[in-house]
Amino acid sequence: MSKFSKRTQVLLSEAQYERLLRESMARGCSMGSLIRDAVEQAYPEDTEKKQKALESILSMGLPVSDRETMEK
Repeated sequence: MSKFSKRTQVLLSEAQYERLLRESMARGCSMGSLIRDAVEQAYPEDTEKKQKALESILSMGLPVSDRETMEK
């Protein structure tokens, strides 16, 4: 049983189709797999967005102290 339960139909230009076909053959995967991967990259789940935001904030090296000091 597949973990995928929703089906959609997308119309592609000839050039887009050929590009996906070549890439899927080069990677040894299906065109559907390429499309799913692209969707995950372009539209990550909220948890991924939050994690990236947190990593970005932490990388700034901002001063951190106890709550009372920070509120002042």
